[in-house]
Amino acid sequence: MNDLWRQCEALYNANTQPTLLQLQNEFALNVNLLLLALFLDKKGLQLSTERWQRLSEQAERYERCILRPYRWARQQLKTQRSPHSYQQILAIELILERALQQQLWQRNLAKHKFSPPLIQCTNISSNGQRYLATRTIPPKKAANLFNKLAKLTATTT
Repeated sequence: MNDLWRQCEALYNANTQPTLLQLQNEFALNVNLLLLALFLDKKGLQLSTERWQRLSEQAERYERCILRPYRWARQQLKTQRSPHSYQQILAIELILERALQQQLWQRNLAKHKFSPPLIQCTNISSNGQRYLATRTIPPKKAANLFNKLAKLTATTT
């Protein structure tokens, strides 16, 4: 799990933040799931569409109940707090994001240890495409953005 978090942080910091936030804001995509898709693509592993559907549903519940209300409150406080205080509030949001990723991993992936139903795959955007298929968004635009994201992370470990 720690390896997953470290690699996802590296992917997030690899010039991907604007694209990830665009996907989150325009299409209500989950950044953790996008990073997980990129992580699995880099490992050459593919989740089934059904597994992506379960991950998406679980992430949506967590976001609706915990992350979105917190994110909204953080955004309201942005102009009312000192930069230092705001960074502390932002750090808490990161802890909540990490908790979501850990829950998704523990409930859906840890017990499989990258064995079936995970499948070896060389198609770089396969996980992203399967995740996007679980959402009702314009497929071409989202796919183009995810492919841009995959290219931005191609050299990140």
